[in-house]
Amino acid sequence: MKMIYDRICASRVAALMLTVLAALSLSGCNNDEPKETIIPKIIGQSIITNDKNVSVEPRSIVILFNRDVVVGKSDAISFDPEVEFETETKDNALKINTLHPLQYATTYQLTIGQGAVCDKETKGENTPRTITFSTEKGPYVPPTEPTMKLVSDGASYEAQELYTFLWGIYGGATLSAAMAGANGWDLAECEWIYKWTGNYPAIAAVDYSYLHLSPNKNIDYRVTTHLEGWWGQGGIVAANWNWMVPNSESGRTFTTEAERTDFDITNIVDTKSWEYGVVMSNLKEMADMLLLLKEANIPVMWRPIPSASSKTSWWGEGGAEPYILLWTMMFDYFTERGLNNLIWVWSSLLGDIDFYPGEEYVDMVSISIFNKVHPAEVANYHTNLKSLFPHKMVALADVGNLPSIPMQMDAGAEWSYVMPRYDELNDFSENYRHAYAPISWWRESMADPRVLTRKDLTRIKRLAQRSKLSAQ
Repeated sequence: MKMIYDRICASRVAALMLTVLAALSLSGCNNDEPKETIIPKIIGQSIITNDKNVSVEPRSIVILFNRDVVVGKSDAISFDPEVEFETETKDNALKINTLHPLQYATTYQLTIGQGAVCDKETKGENTPRTITFSTEKGPYVPPTEPTMKLVSDGASYEAQELYTFLWGIYGGATLSAAMAGANGWDLAECEWIYKWTGNYPAIAAVDYSYLHLSPNKNIDYRVTTHLEGWWGQGGIVAANWNWMVPNSESGRTFTTEAERTDFDITNIVDTKSWEYGVVMSNLKEMADMLLLLKEANIPVMWRPIPSASSKTSWWGEGGAEPYILLWTMMFDYFTERGLNNLIWVWSSLLGDIDFYPGEEYVDMVSISIFNKVHPAEVANYHTNLKSLFPHKMVALADVGNLPSIPMQMDAGAEWSYVMPRYDELNDFSENYRHAYAPISWWRESMADPRVLTRKDLTRIKRLAQRSKLSAQ
């Protein structure tokens, strides 16, 4: 009997031991054995929180610990948005291997939960770690269909009607355009063109460069009667903003030139920086001025911080990311202020597609060209820009010493409008040699029926008359 009893006990002990071993094998980590466990601590990682422009290509994310580790709970590691991956450990490293490319321009959250790895000797579990990172922007892929609706939600009737008109003539006619004179606020250049051609240009553009000086005895942006008159006669109003900032935090001179100011555009992300304070103060002032035109129901072709990637300008010196941030800050703030009368015109330099703010922030695209003799050269710029933005109207803004508009059109350059730079020394005499577009250039351009002048814009004049009644 005793022998039988001993055999039964031995069998029960063996079964119990097998059960315990099986339970232990179900988990890679066990904090009950041994009693004193060591928690592996992270001492390095190949990707850190707030990393930006992370490559989307399949990759190994390496997490280094202070001790050798083994894989623990397989479900303790996750990505949001979801990503397919595999894990492995070697010595003191955890590798998370993504199996497919990530999405462009996406923010991911990688969670390494408790027990994702265990200390190889003592089975102690790691503590949780969350890593947030953003992937690279990726190549720009333009839409295939033209964007016929303005990007501003609830765009004003006048702005949308003007935009629809521009699309209606695009590809068949080009609008003539002129900049304001040296102070950026008069129509002297338009009057000069009228004096020698008998026609006003279709577009008159002002520039808010001297926002920091207005109002004074020479310039007052609060006075908009000349723009109201221009719009009332069927002329289109455009506005540039060559944005001047102080030369230092306490400086009293203002400039657009990067080399003449300490203003660092990369600091506008810091709400405590003086640069951020300047930006928000200037945006408020600028919105106040533009609201005067909105109240008069005047749509504005708005072209701020031009020649995006120009290293000579403070807004281009810091690279694409802060430039785009500045543009979107402006767009969002103006939207909050109710400025729905703007047609947003982005100004490019050839090859700076990385500075493009995005589809939801741009209505038209323009480029600046100077000192090209042959029409084919100008047409090549047009072809290149259209290949990048087949869904947007493209324009030639702030240009000089180019072939006449008809010569450009004959070579295949079908711009929405062409706007030569003003000549600040122009004395209005017939013998004066204009620095960018002489009388002969304007006469040849205005004589071609494909080049529209202000008197050709009867539809715009009717729109202006309607908007005037609405404003009363």
